[in-house]
Amino acid sequence: MDLGSGSALAAVSTVLFGIGAAFGVIAERSAVCTMGAVADVVLFGGRRRARLWAGALATAMLALHALAMAGWFSPTAALAWRAQAPGLAVAGGVVFGVGMVAAGGCVSRAWIRAASGSLKALAVVAAAAAGIAIAVPLLPLGGPPAPAAGPPAVAGLALGLVLAVWVLRGGLVALAHVASAPLAADGIRFVVPLALALDGAPGAALPGLAVLAGTAVGAGLGAARGGRWRSEPWGGVGDGLRHVAGGVAMGVGGTLALGCTVGAGIGGVAVLAPAAWLALAGMVVGATIALKLMLVGGPSGAWRRVRRRLAGGT
Repeated sequence: MDLGSGSALAAVSTVLFGIGAAFGVIAERSAVCTMGAVADVVLFGGRRRARLWAGALATAMLALHALAMAGWFSPTAALAWRAQAPGLAVAGGVVFGVGMVAAGGCVSRAWIRAASGSLKALAVVAAAAAGIAIAVPLLPLGGPPAPAAGPPAVAGLALGLVLAVWVLRGGLVALAHVASAPLAADGIRFVVPLALALDGAPGAALPGLAVLAGTAVGAGLGAARGGRWRSEPWGGVGDGLRHVAGGVAMGVGGTLALGCTVGAGIGGVAVLAPAAWLALAGMVVGATIALKLMLVGGPSGAWRRVRRRLAGGT
């Protein structure tokens, strides 16, 4: 669809607002959370949320590549396919992963929680926006995508089938992402739309912003209807500073990695974008490091343990 005209852009944005609202309702009630999945595996050895997240990825991968084979979706048009330095994708992912642990969840989850009344999450979203503003000058986003030849759609279908065999249930969250992808190219993203707007590309940002607005409305209505609306006040100065620092880190890292755990971790990985795979790996590594540090009382606790071991203690 040609989005050059104002009427076409408005029509697409309206449809995407509706898709975003459906996503918001689903995500507000869903247990799919990348940080939670990593925490379950690292801290408790649990795999339930990891299976749910993998189900979302499998659904997106199967559906998007089926659409690509039908000629309704072009993976090479997605922003995740833009030329990207591998080191930048990994570094951005690591910073994002550390930030999402500090903030108690990724920026997409914070957006959902903020729309459901959480003051903590609202501060995280604001801090993430500040982080995006800091990182945008480091990575120009408004230019045309670099040409790239993507892998054949059958490769994505095969990988999706492998994931689907392992996953017993899950994947509902990805349906809204898949529905939005043919219109927004990237599908649902929580970092890149604001980055594009700040980079002077409001036309490119509008479809993504429409999805985000719809997501907030859907999540808020779902939480209110289900009696899950809660304010979540601060637990003290330290708690507030940790959430804000995590938000800034996610804003910076997500911009450098060209996406968050939804945009890069599901959408980018599903279309086999190399930078997205590297970014997701960085996010998992960063979150794992942060979780391990939490187990020993933070960086100071880790340093005390190192000093004891060097001194011959236990």
